[in-house]
Order: sequence, then structure tokens, then C-alpha cells
Amino acid sequence: MVFAPAAASLEATRLDGTVETIRLKRLTVSQARKAGLKRLRYAAFATAGLWCVRRLESFDRGGQRLWKSGDERKRSCVSGR
Repeated sequence: MVFAPAAASLEATRLDGTVETIRLKRLTVSQARKAGLKRLRYAAFATAGLWCVRRLESFDRGGQRLWKSGDERKRSCVSGR
């Protein structure tokens, strides 16, 4: 997942209501150049089994919400192995 440079963290609200905070990292100059992107921030993590979220929100360093995902009635799932 990639985010605007101002984003510092991501909160993932799981289907059961628990919230997971994920710190974002900045792309290096080399990574950004290879991808044809500006120096965005990204989140990369491993998960075992099904990882489902109801909502994703990004925040700046001061805790101000920058972005919130859409319809919370829908879920988004990723299967890790």
C-alpha cells in the first residue's frame, strides 16, 4: 500500500473492532525512481492466514486524519500464507 508523503501511520480496523496501527516508511530515492513515483510512504507487512479489515485510515505525524476508506459495511480481505 502506498500513501501520500505526509502520512506517517495507518490504522486498520478489523472486522471484530480491534484496531492495528501500522507505521509507514518512506520510499528511498532509488525505489521511487524505479517505480516512477515521488517519494511516497508505504506499508509492507506479512500476515498468516486471512487478514480482513473494515476500515483503513491514514494519519500525519500529529495524529490528524488524512484519509479514510469508504463503505464500512464492506470488508477487504487478504490471504497470507
